[in-house]
Amino acid sequence: MYGDHGKEIAVIVNDIGEVNVDGVLVDKKGFKRTGEKLVSMPNGCICCTLREDLIVELDQLVQFSDLNQIVIEASGISKPIPIIQAIILAKNPLDIDLTQRLEIGAIIIVVDVKRFWDNFETGEKIQERKAEGNVVEEEQDIRGLLIDQFECCNILLLNNSDLVSTKTIYKINGLIAKLQSNAKIIRTIKGEVDLSKILNTNLFNIDETSYSMGWFKELELGYQNHIPETEEYGISSFIYRNRLLLDAQKFAHLTDKNFPGNITRAKGFLWFAQHSDFSTIFETSGSHKSIESLNYWVASLPKIECQMIIQKNPN
Repeated sequence: MYGDHGKEIAVIVNDIGEVNVDGVLVDKKGFKRTGEKLVSMPNGCICCTLREDLIVELDQLVQFSDLNQIVIEASGISKPIPIIQAIILAKNPLDIDLTQRLEIGAIIIVVDVKRFWDNFETGEKIQERKAEGNVVEEEQDIRGLLIDQFECCNILLLNNSDLVSTKTIYKINGLIAKLQSNAKIIRTIKGEVDLSKILNTNLFNIDETSYSMGWFKELELGYQNHIPETEEYGISSFIYRNRLLLDAQKFAHLTDKNFPGNITRAKGFLWFAQHSDFSTIFETSGSHKSIESLNYWVASLPKIECQMIIQKNPN
C-alpha cells in the first residue's frame, strides 16, 4: 500500500495473537504519513470472535472517512466466507447494514509457495479432502482450512516464488487449478505486487460464492454458532516476552537445528547482545525463516532525538 498511488485507503490488520506484529510493522513504515488509515484488530479472528468488532469498524470508516478502498488483512486462519457475509448480509445482531455502502472487489489469498509445497508436495490428501467434503467438518486438519480459503478466492498471490524452482511453480499451479480454477494467479516476492492488479478488479461474484459448500455451511450454523478456527483446527497462540539480551548465535542454532515442529507461524521483535542498539524482526512460516535488522531502538538514540520521538509518539 506504500507509494504515491493517489488513493485514500484504509487497512484493517487482524491477528489472533494479543500483539499484532503486522500492525506494528505497517505503522512503523510510515503508513499514516501517506494519508491513509490503519486499524489494528488483535487478540481474535474477525471471521468469528471479532466479527461484530469488524462490522463496527467498517461502519465507522464508511461514516467518517473519505475513502476509496478498504483492505481487510485477516489472520492466517480466517475463513473468507463469514467475513463476506458480515459485509453483504443485511441482518446481524448489531443492526448495522453495510450492503448499500460497501461492495467487495475481490477475495485475495496469499500462498507461501515454499511452505505450501513442503506441506502438500504430493497433493493427494488435499485433493481427496475437497472431493470428500464432509472430512473437513470432522477432522482438525489445516488442509481443510486451506480448502475453505481457496474455495471463494478471486486472486491468488504465490508469494516467495523465488524460493522454489520454476518446475515446482508449475506443479503448484496445477494443484491450485484443481482446487480453484477461476482464480487469477500472480507470482510475488516478499509480497510486492502492482496495486492495479489487485484493486478495482471487480472479480468478486456473489452468485458463484453463494453456491459454495462453505456458504451454505455458515448459513446453516447461524451467525452466533460459527465454530472458531482455533477450536476447529486445533490452533493456538502464545506470546514470549523476555527483557534479557539474546545470544544471536544460540538463537540461530535454535531456529536452524532445534525449532519445534508444532510451531506453524512465528513473528516478533528480538534484542540481541551482539548488536543491542538495533531491533530485529524474526519471522518463520513453515520451513522458511528470516531474521532482519529493523532500526535503532529509541532508547539507544541521542537524548534530544529520543525526546523528539517520544513527544511525537507518546504511546
